[in-house]
Amino acid sequence: MKLLTASVVAALAALLATGSLALGSAHSAKTNSSLGLDENWLSTSIQGDRWEIAGGKIALQKSQNQAVRALAQTLITDHTKSLKDAIKTANKLHVQIPHQPSPVQQWSLKLFQSLSGSQFDLWYSTGEVADHKQDISEASNEHHAGKEPHVRAMAGHEIPTLKKHLSMAEAAVKSVGG
Repeated sequence: MKLLTASVVAALAALLATGSLALGSAHSAKTNSSLGLDENWLSTSIQGDRWEIAGGKIALQKSQNQAVRALAQTLITDHTKSLKDAIKTANKLHVQIPHQPSPVQQWSLKLFQSLSGSQFDLWYSTGEVADHKQDISEASNEHHAGKEPHVRAMAGHEIPTLKKHLSMAEAAVKSVGG
């Protein structure tokens, strides 16, 4: 059973990682397409922030594990600030702002809602590890290859925070026996 759960958690992590990339680039053509990578990063970042905030709130409702709860509270706080900054920048650059997480992220939130106890803690914390690895990769790519200086700087500024989140998520996985 533990092997099956690990396989399903790995599948969720893969869906989150690929879903955020694939769906982040598929938003409306009404945005400023000359920004390319910058626009895509802002859009995916906003969707990710919304997902992190919603997931963190679910975790605070469902988890009794202190490491998972600390992770959730930190994610809510940090991603609320990130969301505010990203929306402000997107508005300045006339980039369309997604108003909800991506469809894959929405599905994972529904999945999280359906779980409880240690099963929830493992799925949530493992999903956060995979998601933050992907987030670090995306932010690093934007920081090095983006064109808009303010967006590049924003991405670079987020990398240390994302690394902190990854470390916390890995600790949460260990605390739940993953």
